[in-house]
Amino acid sequence: MPTTNHPAATVNAVRKVYPGGRVALNGVTLTIAPHAVTAIAGPNGSGKTTLLKMLAGTLPPSSGSIEVLGVDPASCADSLRSRMAFASQDIALDPEMTGAQTLRLFAALYGIPRDQAPPKVQALANAFQLSGHLGSRVQAFSGGLRRRLHLAIAFLHDPELLLLDEPTAGLDPSGRELLWGLIRSHALRATSAVLVTHDLHEAERYCDRVAILARGNLLALGSPKDLIRAHSGWTVELTLEETIAEDDARLRALASVDGVTALRAKDRRVLLELSEDRQIKHSVLSKLSSVGLEVSRFRAFEPDLAGAYFRLTGESAEPSPTAGAAADRESAREGRGRRREAAS
Repeated sequence: MPTTNHPAATVNAVRKVYPGGRVALNGVTLTIAPHAVTAIAGPNGSGKTTLLKMLAGTLPPSSGSIEVLGVDPASCADSLRSRMAFASQDIALDPEMTGAQTLRLFAALYGIPRDQAPPKVQALANAFQLSGHLGSRVQAFSGGLRRRLHLAIAFLHDPELLLLDEPTAGLDPSGRELLWGLIRSHALRATSAVLVTHDLHEAERYCDRVAILARGNLLALGSPKDLIRAHSGWTVELTLEETIAEDDARLRALASVDGVTALRAKDRRVLLELSEDRQIKHSVLSKLSSVGLEVSRFRAFEPDLAGAYFRLTGESAEPSPTAGAAADRESAREGRGRRREAAS
């Protein structure tokens, strides 16, 4: 596998307008670093999958230019086929074929010599923990096993560039850990990987760089640490003893606390964005007490990639927050060992 310090891909002022006038990408410019794992994150409809398909050469830009491994992916798809792999969200496998037959078929399609294919297939089956299922037909595979087989195909020919669209979707926790380990190990062996993900915790933990898109625009690109440092802050989550309306004067008073930059409320739950950690519990709880609101639960979250994401995309500033957005924020922090809880 060639080793180079040249960018794995460059995207220059790329714009994509679909029939009907919908703008999917609006002048996006970015560089995909070599030998690194880059995540593309953003709300639904932000242009993530469109960008990935353009890198794969399956979708041309309306304007601007793209270069992948030194060539135009739209016009040089044949030459790139042996150098990169694209695993879309859709799993299109023949249900009548066995796992072994599927891997051998794609090994042949990728041009892997016949004498090298069996050990390659077996090694990959071992890596993806599919060895015990190679003799079974794909139609008998669980959803998670199909996803593993689908992803294993992308690794078959040791591509220089992996393009993965939500690769961990449908995988259980052990499957997710397994896949991330394989992605990271391939990146260390001169493979670049670009993947679309909604899991901000995984992006922070495993990725070298993160690109955040919204409404077709690139909002930020950098390492998770740099994005957190530049765009994230502390968040406080309150569970109140009573349901409160969004236009309640007591919430307006809470929003006036020094250091509170944004406030969202839903039923009994209130989320506060903070400019910094400055006596969070004391200041907020003092204001709550003064306006007559009682709290059953208080939690403070350290700055993280989820915080940077929500501040960059503007979702934390929405005047009418949804429970789903708050749940997404919380799920991105699960299992991190950084959650602090305190009773009022």
